Amino acid sequence: MRCEVFVAQSRNEIAEAFLELWHEGRATHLWFVDDDMVLPRGALARLLSYGRPVASALYCGREKELHVYQLDPFVRLTADKLPADPFLCDAVGLGCCLIEGQVLEDVKRWREPLFQYTAGVGEDIYFCEGLAAVGVKVLVDPGLVAGHCKSTVVVC
Repeated sequence: MRCEVFVAQSRNEIAEAFLELWHEGRATHLWFVDDDMVLPRGALARLLSYGRPVASALYCGREKELHVYQLDPFVRLTADKLPADPFLCDAVGLGCCLIEGQVLEDVKRWREPLFQYTAGVGEDIYFCEGLAAVGVKVLVDPGLVAGHCKSTVVVC
């Protein structure tokens, strides 16, 4: 199985387990954190403090590229174009992303699976297309940077 397919399958299994807890009233948010991310202290509390349906750290890839996008037309935002304060965008990498339960339920009603890898589109962008379809934007905090481990070096 390709790694991308495994990641999408894993995110779907995690989301399904979370939604069971959410329906029972035992959870409010799902926090995706990739296993190769380096987060600043207090990252979860900071994302929760925004009270937004979806909130994300500024997520950097292994080659220092930012994973912040607009969808129509599809454009990756660059560091020189980012505001200094938290801002709304269409899509992000899910390496450090907090999602309210109701949002997952809304996207699931629109399209299943929630996460899917398709040619040229990762499971994170696929999910964010669902967010856009149900009218949800992602809040990105550019002051909360999620670094990516690359061997023994943290990039970003």
